[in-house]
Amino acid sequence: MATSTLQSLCFLLLFTLTSTAIADDATIMSKLAKALSPTLSEWSGTNFCRWKGVRCASNRVTSINIAPQSLTEVLPSDLNSLSQLTSCSLQGNALFGALPSLANLSMLETVLLGGNNFTFILEGCFQGLQSLRSLSLADSRNLAPRVIPADLAQASNLVKLDLQGINLNGTLLDIFDSLVSLKELFLSYNNLTRSLPKSFAVSGIKKLWLNNQIPEFVGNALSGALPSRANLPMLETVFLGCNNFNFIPEGCFQGLRSLRSFSLADSRNLAPWAIHADMAQASNLVKLDLQGTNLNGTLSDIFDYLVSLKELFLFYNNLTGSLPKSFAVSGIKKLWLNNQIPEFMFRGLLGNIEIIAFMTNLSKVRLEMNFFTGPIPESSNCITLVELILSHNYLTGVIPSSLMSLLSLKKISLDDNYFQGSYPSFGMGVKANVDHNSFCTHEPQPLDGMVIILVSIRCYEENITILDLANQNLSGTISPAFAQLEILDVSHNNLSGNIRKFSSEVKLYSNYNSFLGVSRTIPSSRGPNARDFSLSPGWITNNVLIGMVTIVVVVVNKMKKRIESGGSMSIDIIRRATKDFNEENIVDLDNNWKIAVKRMKFNPLESQQMNELEAEIDFLSKVRHEHLLNFIGYCFEGQEKLLVYEYMAQGTLAQHLFFCSENGRAPLTWN
Repeated sequence: MATSTLQSLCFLLLFTLTSTAIADDATIMSKLAKALSPTLSEWSGTNFCRWKGVRCASNRVTSINIAPQSLTEVLPSDLNSLSQLTSCSLQGNALFGALPSLANLSMLETVLLGGNNFTFILEGCFQGLQSLRSLSLADSRNLAPRVIPADLAQASNLVKLDLQGINLNGTLLDIFDSLVSLKELFLSYNNLTRSLPKSFAVSGIKKLWLNNQIPEFVGNALSGALPSRANLPMLETVFLGCNNFNFIPEGCFQGLRSLRSFSLADSRNLAPWAIHADMAQASNLVKLDLQGTNLNGTLSDIFDYLVSLKELFLFYNNLTGSLPKSFAVSGIKKLWLNNQIPEFMFRGLLGNIEIIAFMTNLSKVRLEMNFFTGPIPESSNCITLVELILSHNYLTGVIPSSLMSLLSLKKISLDDNYFQGSYPSFGMGVKANVDHNSFCTHEPQPLDGMVIILVSIRCYEENITILDLANQNLSGTISPAFAQLEILDVSHNNLSGNIRKFSSEVKLYSNYNSFLGVSRTIPSSRGPNARDFSLSPGWITNNVLIGMVTIVVVVVNKMKKRIESGGSMSIDIIRRATKDFNEENIVDLDNNWKIAVKRMKFNPLESQQMNELEAEIDFLSKVRHEHLLNFIGYCFEGQEKLLVYEYMAQGTLAQHLFFCSENGRAPLTWN
């Protein structure tokens, strides 16, 4: 009897408690329905479990999901009385006031309250949320400034935390060793400052977004050394751009084998650095964005290891040197290397762009504002190429027909280069900019067969005026055909036959042709202001060349920056500054300082001769005296051997001693 009575009492107590809990849920839901404005038509009647977006279990509310519809007003402060609540989704509305406390909702797993107008967060709001797996307050930009609530450290099952754009400020709390389940942390567009917490190093985070910290006082974003990401095999996405980090430690990227996307974009306070070799271990990396991060030096040749890389953004840096060979075997689709802005002018990316012919997956390429030279390579294999931007370089040659006929191409910019040949014609729908080049025609039209085989063409008013045929392994004789030429360079070939006299305005360079007719050779010792001509200015060829030819033009240009004395200089810089070695050989560096370039074309030096020449250059670069000619710099590239001196306005001593009559000067006297 006593046992039966006890059981009845327990049942009655449980029933009473359950009824009370259901009544409490009904009270809270009624408050919520009355608080929301405009009133939800689907929330009517006393059976709240049938309201749209509300789910129940045993007449207890377990889920509230209201789609974005510009709902306003303040939420009930006792929302946490819904003790069976597992999911609350009210994002994308216009709710304001205090964020209601969620404390001690031990079954709560998902909270999505972002995109509202909440103004502050109550202390202890997130206490006791042991089951919480996903929390988002993203884009709650009216929240008063505050730090990450410390009570979130109790959410040991939290997997995703999205607090982007909620006015977080100060330093990040060092609580991430407690958040052992955390995989996704999104804290972008806040006001966080100082260094990152050490507990990041032991977390299991896969996605880390800390980019675009916008502090109230400029310069107070996340700063200090970039914390090591080494040996975090689970890390997949890292966005740290638009901050004030100033240093990247060695080994920072070691062991990131799961990394798929990494961005430090617009971290302009970083000390000059190069892409670390340990980045090669990120074999799953798909996107690498290091634009505006003060990268300098040459690009590491590691791209054969980055087998998954599709997007490479390195623009607005200080990179120099040529494109790495490993690009040829990469699967890169988007390659942006434009606008390299080195500390010293004329030191951007340079060399040829032949490598892009092997990058058959390319879709968008931006290489503008660099110092690339040579022709555009044959492009028939680049069948996915949509956009090609090569403007503001030093590229030459004829636009290949394979590029003009690409069906995939939609946009191309070749302006401000030295391209030659016929004006290019691209397909319908292609947005093309080819201004400021050296095309022989002003509109698309076929060229003569002889011109098509030329390596490069430069013209003046549609007339071929200059031929540069040096180092083409030509043979045969020279016959008359180019009476309008101004310069013909046939040096370093195997030509033979006689040379005939032409207009005094034409110059011929024909040295190093063993069987070419007798020529008057001006001695190479005549000083730094002279060029190594084979004939005086009154001679030119009188025959057509048999074989491949190159046409170039020579124009005066000005350098824009004083070159450090005695240093090595790029052939591309000198060619640009002198417009391929103008016959006057004078370059004005800063309106009151002029230089002369001595161009010596000779057979490759033996190692001993080269060592002696280098020793002499080293000596000349150190010697300074008011009565001695100043040595400025040099360039040894391929067959080109160039020495740059201070210009001697009165000519060389050799000219005064040995060639005074030819130069119209009176002989020197002992006085």
